[in-house]
Amino acid sequence: VYSLFWAQILGDGLETYVAPWGSIGYAFQKAAGPPLMGLVRTLQARIPMVVALGSRIGYAFIVQQGAFTQVLNASNIYLMSVGGAVNLGAGERTTIRMALSVSDGDMEPLRAEMRRLRREQEPASTVTGRVVTTGNRPVPDARVYLIQQGEGEGQMHTVTRTDRRGRFEAKVPSGEYRAVVFADGYAPADVILRDVPDIVLQPPARLQIAVRDERGGFLPCALVFERLEGVLPNSERVRYGEQGDYGRFHRVYFSLSGNETIRVEPGRYRLTLTRGFEYEIAQREVDLRPGARVVWRATLARTARLPGYLSGDFHVHAIPSPDSSDPLADKVKAFVAVGVQILTSTDHDVLTDYQPVIRALGAGRWITSLVGCEITPNFGLGHFNAYPQRYDPSKPNNGAIEWYDLTAEQIFAAARANNDGDTIVQINHPRSPNMGYFNWVGLNPADGSMTRPDEFSPNFDAIEVYNGIDHTQLEQTLPDWFYFLNTGRRYIAVGVTDSHHAYRLEPGFPRTYLYFGHENVQRVTPADVVRALRSGNVLVCGGPLIEFTANGQPMGATVNAPGGVVRLQIRLAAPSWVRVSRVKLYVNGAVAQELPVEHPEGRPLDWRQEVPLRVERDSWVVVLAEGEGFTALYPGARPTSLTNPIYIDVDGNGWQPPRAASR
Repeated sequence: VYSLFWAQILGDGLETYVAPWGSIGYAFQKAAGPPLMGLVRTLQARIPMVVALGSRIGYAFIVQQGAFTQVLNASNIYLMSVGGAVNLGAGERTTIRMALSVSDGDMEPLRAEMRRLRREQEPASTVTGRVVTTGNRPVPDARVYLIQQGEGEGQMHTVTRTDRRGRFEAKVPSGEYRAVVFADGYAPADVILRDVPDIVLQPPARLQIAVRDERGGFLPCALVFERLEGVLPNSERVRYGEQGDYGRFHRVYFSLSGNETIRVEPGRYRLTLTRGFEYEIAQREVDLRPGARVVWRATLARTARLPGYLSGDFHVHAIPSPDSSDPLADKVKAFVAVGVQILTSTDHDVLTDYQPVIRALGAGRWITSLVGCEITPNFGLGHFNAYPQRYDPSKPNNGAIEWYDLTAEQIFAAARANNDGDTIVQINHPRSPNMGYFNWVGLNPADGSMTRPDEFSPNFDAIEVYNGIDHTQLEQTLPDWFYFLNTGRRYIAVGVTDSHHAYRLEPGFPRTYLYFGHENVQRVTPADVVRALRSGNVLVCGGPLIEFTANGQPMGATVNAPGGVVRLQIRLAAPSWVRVSRVKLYVNGAVAQELPVEHPEGRPLDWRQEVPLRVERDSWVVVLAEGEGFTALYPGARPTSLTNPIYIDVDGNGWQPPRAASR
C-alpha cells in the first residue's frame, strides 16, 4: 500500500491558495483537524489544483485526473496527497498524471490551464471591472479577489490582477460576486460588483521619518505599525493572504538610513520606533489620511550599553530554508535595524553567505556575518548548528555537510572538518518536541541518566538555552545546562532568535553579547567570533544588559578565592521600556541569593551592586536578571538575561566540578 505525495515547499515568498477557501493558511484555520504530535495538521478535501502566487510569478500544481485528497502542514511545509492510498500487487502499476503550470503572478491563466488539462467546460460568466484612485487614475497591479455570494462567507473562485489601465477580467460561474481589492499602500476595498462602475481605492499616505541619535546622526531603526482604525483588520485579510508576515502587527518597516519617506495605507496607527535593547523607543499615535504627508522627527537615546561587547545571533533562517520566506536583504536590514552586529546564516542543510548582500546594501559599518548551517536530520535526532562553515557554491547546497546515516558524533566531526579553522558546534532547541537532542537521548538533568546513552556525544561547544521570545524553552533548558556545568563540561550558553519571520519583529530577541574589547564590527573576523565565544565572556540577553565580574574577573574566568570568599560586581543597564525587577545568583545550579531591583518608572536603569559570596568548595556562579514585562512591542514577554559562569577555585589546586559526570 502506497501513499503518494507531492511536496510544496513554502520558503519562496509566495502565497498559496486552495479553492473554495482562499489562502492555504485560512483553509487550515477553517477546515483542518487538530495537530498530530503537536506539529502536523491535516486538511481533508478534494482539491484539483493548488496555486502559489508572487508579485511576478505564479505556479499551479494540477491533478489531471482525480484530486489532491489530503494536505499536511508541518512547519509551513505542505505535502499534498495524490489520490490517497494505492494498493499494488506484485507486477502491478498505476499512473497518476499531474502538471506544473506557470504564470506571471495571475491566477486566471492557471485556472484556464487546469480546465484544459481536466477537460472542464469554461465558466458561464465573465466578470470585468476597473480599479482607480482619486482623480479617476488607474491602479495597475492591484489584486482583485472574487467571492461568489451565497450561504455563509461564499466561495473564493479566483484572484486576478489589473493591467496598466486598471482593468481586470476573470471567468467565473454564474452568480453575484464581491470583489475585495488590495494594492500596495492603498486602502483596500470590499464591494458588490453590480453596485459600482469602478472600484475606487483611497490613495496612500506618506510618512517621512528622520530618526537620529543623541549626536544628531541618522540611525537605522525598525518602525512598527499597530493599526487602531482602518479598513479590514489583518485577521480578515488572512483569507486573501494579504495580512503580510507581520504577526500581531499591521506592518513592520526596517530603515537602514533612518531618513526616508514611506508609502502607508491610510488609517489611524500607534507607531513605535525601536533600535533594540540598548536604546529608548519613540511612540506616537497618528491619523494618516488618504494622500496626506506626515513628518516624524525623533531621537533614540542609547541609554544601555556594554563597553567592548558586540551582539550576535547564531541561529537565523531566510529564503534558502524551506520554512522561511525572508529575502536575504530584508534579513540584513532587520538585524541592522535592531542593533545586532553579527549575523550567522544557519539555513536548513544549505550554506548562505550574507557578505555580498551586506556590501550591496552598504551596511558594513553596522553588521558582519558568518556562514553557518542548521544540520537538520529528519528522524528526531535533533538539530545542530555549525559555524563557520566552508562556503563553496560549486558544491551541492553550497558545501553543506550531508548527515544521512550519521550519528551525532559523526555529524559533529563532519561539521568541524567543513571549515578551514575552528568551528562552533551548537545544540539547537534541545527540548523542542521531535527536534530536540536532549529529548532524543532522554537526558535527565537530575542525575545525568539517559534513555539512549549510546547516541549521546559530548563533543559540542554551545547550547541554545534561550531560543526565541517564548520563555518556556529557557525554563526547560536551564536545568540541562546547569547539569553539564556541575559535571565540568563548560558549554557556552547562547541566546538566539531562530528567526524565520523578520517582519514579526523576531530579530534581536534574544541576542548574545561577546566581548571583543572594542565595538568596531568592521574589525571582526569569523575566527574572532569563535575565540570570543570560547572565552566564555558571553551574555545571553533578552532585555537587560548585565556586566558581571568576580574579584574583577569577567565571565568565563577562573577566580582564585582562598577561604571561599569572593566579591561579585553586578551592573544592570536597560532602557526605560524594558522593566527589570530582580536578580538571581545561581551557585552550582541553585539560587543562592535573590536581590530586588528598583527600576524608576519612565527612566532607564543603571543598577550596581557588590555582593559578597562565600562558597565551601569549588563552584560556578551565574547571574540572571528578569522583570515582569515590556511597556511596548512585546506584550506577555518577560525580560530575561543571564550570564555565562565565573568559576571559583577555593583551594588553589585548579577548579574541580561540583560533581562527577554520569559518563
